[in-house]
Amino acid sequence: MTQTIITVCLLQLLGAAVVIAEVILPSGGLISIVAASIFGYSIWLVFQNISSMAGSILLVADIII
Repeated sequence: MTQTIITVCLLQLLGAAVVIAEVILPSGGLISIVAASIFGYSIWLVFQNISSMAGSILLVADIII
């Protein structure tokens, strides 16, 4: 479970870095698709390995941020 939490945190940071890269390097939306995929995979990991409540909280936090 600790490994999953670390992986999710790293994926969230990577997703944020990719979003920043999209702002700096416009690619016609390709980098945005990669960022959405990274965020989606991290949320899926939380739902599958931690709990549905934690997944819901992360989903809402990602939408707000």
